[in-house]
Amino acid sequence: MLGKFFNITVIILALIMCCSTLSYAKSQVKGDPELLWLSPVGDSDIEDNSYYRCLIARLVKPGRGQATTATQNKYDVLTNYVSNLYAQSLKISAYIEAEKTDTSSSGDVSNEIAILEKEIVQRMADISRRLNIINSFEAGIVMLDALDELDKLPEDTYSSFRALSGGRYEYVEDCEVLK
Repeated sequence: MLGKFFNITVIILALIMCCSTLSYAKSQVKGDPELLWLSPVGDSDIEDNSYYRCLIARLVKPGRGQATTATQNKYDVLTNYVSNLYAQSLKISAYIEAEKTDTSSSGDVSNEIAILEKEIVQRMADISRRLNIINSFEAGIVMLDALDELDKLPEDTYSSFRALSGGRYEYVEDCEVLK
C-alpha cells in the first residue's frame, strides 16, 4: 500500500514538474495522441456509470438472434479504434526515429542554474511526457482487450440488468432505467 502511494506521489510530482517547466523549455519528445477517442455509443461526454456501461454492452452484445448486428457493431467499433491505435503507433515510431537523429546542442551548461534549467528540468519534462504517451497507448490497448473480452461472452449475457427501480432491485432490459 505504501509502495503504491509512493509511486502515485512520484508520478504526480513529475507531472507537476512537467507542467511548470513548459515555460522554460520546449520538449523534444513528440507523439502526444492527436485523436480524441469518442465513445462507441456516439456520446462524446460520457461518465463511468451503469447507464453507459449498459449502452456499450448492448452495442457489442445486442442479444440473441441479432448476430448480424453484433458482428457489424463489433467491426465498426474495433476497426475504428484499431486503426487509430495503429496510426498513433506509426507516428510515435517516426517521432522516436527523428529524436535519435536530432543533434541539437544543449545550450549553456557553464553554471549550476543553466544545468538545472536546461538539462535536468528538460529531461524530467521529456520523461514525464513520454510516460503520458505510453499511458495513453496502453489505455487504448486495454480498452480494445476489454471490448474483445466482452465480445467473447455468450449472446444473452447482457439481456437484462439489475437496477434499483421503485425502491427495490429488479432485472430490467432497458438501459434508460439505469439513468
